[in-house]
Amino acid sequence: MARVLIPWSTRDGFGLIVKASSEELTVHGRNASITLAARRVTVNDGVRESVIRDVGKRRYVYLYLSEPLEPLPIGLGETRALVGRFEVSVVIIDEDMKYVTIVAPGGWLYNYAILTSDILSIESSVKRKVYTERLDGEFNVYFA
Repeated sequence: MARVLIPWSTRDGFGLIVKASSEELTVHGRNASITLAARRVTVNDGVRESVIRDVGKRRYVYLYLSEPLEPLPIGLGETRALVGRFEVSVVIIDEDMKYVTIVAPGGWLYNYAILTSDILSIESSVKRKVYTERLDGEFNVYFA
């Protein structure tokens, strides 16, 4: 399993842990984890609202987190990395404006995801059906 530490704060030493296998990628913060698989995205510990919007030929799924994603004390991290079959890049403008872009492998049912402190957005083709499910302690988005 590939593992990379990425910065998530302007303070040195605080960030997120990204782990990838051939089947999925997981982003870990202090208060939540997000798992991306070929047909599913799972957020543990809190999605307050989900919104699905179609724009032209693209479908966007927005998951609003219950509380901002908090970093872990990890040491120095990489701002751009290949983690397994995923491309991960981080942009930190300031403490309030930062995001991670995760480009999914070809053949997956969505193209990329963008994670900010309080929103996870996922982009797919408008041809894909999207289903959501709220379970105890997790929120799932399925693509078909």
